[in-house]
Amino acid sequence: MMTNQYMDWVMEQADDAYTLNRKDEDHIRLEADNIFGEVNIYHMEMEVVELRLTRKKDDESVFFLHFELRDLDYAKSLFDEMVGVLKKEAERKSLRILLTCTSAMTTSFFAGKLSEGAKTLSLDYDIAAIPYPMLYEKAFDYDVILLAPQIAYEYDKVKEILHEKTVLLIPPSLFGTYDTGGVLEFVREELKKQQKAEQKSAIARVMRDIDNSVTIFVITVTHDLDKTMYRYRLYDKGEVISGGEVRKALNKIDDIYDILDVRLCRCRGEMQPDVVAISMPGVMVERGKKVIGDTPNEAFSRIDYGEFAKQLGERYHLPVYVLNNTDAVAFGYYAGLDKFDYITYHSQPRGSLAGGEGMVVRGHVIEGGFKMSGEINGLYRLMHKEVYGRMGKADSEYIREDLRKFNPPEAILEALTGYLVANICMVDPQVILVRSDLTPDMGLLRKEMEKYIEADRIPELIHIRDISEYAYLGTMLYGLHEYKKSVARKM
Repeated sequence: MMTNQYMDWVMEQADDAYTLNRKDEDHIRLEADNIFGEVNIYHMEMEVVELRLTRKKDDESVFFLHFELRDLDYAKSLFDEMVGVLKKEAERKSLRILLTCTSAMTTSFFAGKLSEGAKTLSLDYDIAAIPYPMLYEKAFDYDVILLAPQIAYEYDKVKEILHEKTVLLIPPSLFGTYDTGGVLEFVREELKKQQKAEQKSAIARVMRDIDNSVTIFVITVTHDLDKTMYRYRLYDKGEVISGGEVRKALNKIDDIYDILDVRLCRCRGEMQPDVVAISMPGVMVERGKKVIGDTPNEAFSRIDYGEFAKQLGERYHLPVYVLNNTDAVAFGYYAGLDKFDYITYHSQPRGSLAGGEGMVVRGHVIEGGFKMSGEINGLYRLMHKEVYGRMGKADSEYIREDLRKFNPPEAILEALTGYLVANICMVDPQVILVRSDLTPDMGLLRKEMEKYIEADRIPELIHIRDISEYAYLGTMLYGLHEYKKSVARKM
């Protein structure tokens, strides 16, 4: 039986990153320090495999996939992808928690107890304690600030100064009894509440008088030379119902179809969405899917977002909306912070000289006439034309080579400087968000830009690594907004 073969094979995939435990013939559990995984078999009309990863510190699902077990090799490849996500999660930075009190003697003892409790519960928390007079010297290096009841009167002040941190006041009943389990659960619940509140607040700011009463399935695609991350979530009235992520080697159109085929099926009776929203690069690998190709002899093709949305809508009998992934991040950042009116987000895939930009102006995503605003391949060709000409080869030939090779940080810095100077001259944003793993030093980037443009014209530069929440939020809000507009037109 193929399911037995598959589960036997899974048990042979021992690794230092996790342990394997077969609970019975249909259930296997993977265990790591900060995450656990499951491989479950469901015997229905067809044999269905469930792969799931759950983060221990917040119970959030980070990988969730169902598929019919027809091809053993394909099933093995999906398990390998799940293991790749597990290993990535294992490398994530701990949640850093700082306790503070008048002298830190009591809190130091309590911090030690909390660390022991977190370890027992397999929570990836880094917990420390300091006296209150040192709080503002150390607090900016932490994610969560816990105030002991003795300094409750400082709560409003701390919250105002550390407005970008999560500041919590430990309930006296938990602190006075050294209830470590209670405090850890209190922190987890407060973080969940905060995340939901931020999402609802962002939705309210962007949607204004539009009622968010629909169920929406969101897919976001982020690409680097060495990997592509497909993340997906099901939202109901703005709250996350389920989600997960898949790591692939290439950004393929087929993978979006695969995710939708699996997640929109009724194999577990999960609520079906009213609408689908997808954010993706403007160029992807096209294998047998007729979307559009401005390079018909190439594996990579430029995507016509409108045509792709139409094809998906006809296939799944749902309204589908598609936008550029850089636009989604810029829109999500705008909605989540409500701080800037003119925003540029620049994404420089790791090792690639080609990048992309998303822009929001006064709450509106700048998509362009063909929804291709921010696809800066033309500027990329122009910036390297001299090099191509000197080497005596056609632009397209070198572009193909550059897109496939890994470029050093110095080359990435030069390209990034050119892109951002051009953007400032045309858009004049208040802030530029930069996703570029090889150029994390914004001070160095600013110095390079000052060679070509006045220093006072360069806006705030913010380097961001994890853009997933911004992408989720921006994609969801875009889908809701477009869906509501289409409903309004029919009324």
